[in-house]
Amino acid sequence: MFLKGKNLFLGMNYAKVLSAGFSWVSLRKLIWFLVFFWIALPVVILLPDFIEKFSLFKGVFSFFAFFSYSLMYVLLVIGFFSLTQESLSRRNVFVEKFSFRKVIDVVFLVFAEAFYVLFWNLHAPFRTLQLLLLAGSALLFYYFLLVSDSFVLNLFALCCTAYVILVVYNCVRVFFSSTIFCSKEIGIKSAIRESWALTHHKFSSVFFGIITSVVVAVFSFLFLVIIFGAFASIFLGFFFIRPVAVSIGFQAASLFALAPALVVYQFCVAEVYLQLSSHHALSSKIKGILAQHILHPKKIASKSPARKLAKKKKRK
Repeated sequence: MFLKGKNLFLGMNYAKVLSAGFSWVSLRKLIWFLVFFWIALPVVILLPDFIEKFSLFKGVFSFFAFFSYSLMYVLLVIGFFSLTQESLSRRNVFVEKFSFRKVIDVVFLVFAEAFYVLFWNLHAPFRTLQLLLLAGSALLFYYFLLVSDSFVLNLFALCCTAYVILVVYNCVRVFFSSTIFCSKEIGIKSAIRESWALTHHKFSSVFFGIITSVVVAVFSFLFLVIIFGAFASIFLGFFFIRPVAVSIGFQAASLFALAPALVVYQFCVAEVYLQLSSHHALSSKIKGILAQHILHPKKIASKSPARKLAKKKKRK
């Protein structure tokens, strides 16, 4: 029932999230994303194996291996940067112009997000608790190696569980940092803080919005694998025996279905972000109006139509 009507489950319109996941199909620009992704995917899969097989990390070839991995990571960031901007511009949201400087900053943003998620919680009490849990887990694990006590092991497991819960909480709170950074002219730290403010008191909405996006992407991936795999198996059946044709066909289908699934996921995430932004903007506007009424009640009352009418009557 939460897919219809005005009563939204946990403050999120999941019907729009579902429809946004498939609104990209008519976009011609994203065909290029799919083409480049399908060309690059074999390189991403085969390059690490090629480097390891020929031991390119040794001697003169170590620079080549390091450069290859760095280039692969930068190109991956460029792809997701472009996809994020396309998903937002599709919804008539102004996005910053694509620039090499912006892409480099996105690379550093990923590491900054990891730092804030794993170590430096933006909420000071949670930050202290997280650092204590991290240090406590390390000390308990070291002590367990010395004494092998079951009580110490249980304490270690409890500390690790609490730490993982805080990490998940931080991930949700800073989840839209890259989306904000790609759409606004804003710094790395400011983007993370804006994401934290955007998700304030909305953890459940954001969490289930992300889960919905992942579920829609996974089902899209499985559906496309079945469709592509069936056609590929039939085609390859003319050249190979049936078991080999089915195996190769579904492996190829998995590679081809991954790119559309990522696009579906990103468009769903963009819809979640836009819903949160509109709700945040509306809440800020309401708070501003209420603050004006509380701080300047006489000034606002003097501007009201009823007040003006009363003044006119007095003059008469």
